[in-house]
Amino acid sequence: MPTPTYSARAADDASWPGFMRAEGPAGLCAYLSLSKYLLYSVMRNDPTFPPRICISTRCLGWRREAIDAWLEAKEHPAAEAEVAS
Repeated sequence: MPTPTYSARAADDASWPGFMRAEGPAGLCAYLSLSKYLLYSVMRNDPTFPPRICISTRCLGWRREAIDAWLEAKEHPAAEAEVAS
């Protein structure tokens, strides 16, 4: 059985709490249920989207807390609009 490498760590690996690491943006796409095209569009057009962290030249990551906070901020205006209607 091969030894797991850094890239094989799960997003909720206890040794990296609060850090989302996946095979490029694909893991973030799965977490957010977005296509890669839509993810790049959101990253380009939404100034509130959390910045990516360049771990190396070919490795990106995002802080889970930042992604979750961004999602929560996106939920509140929609919930307030529904109540006002």
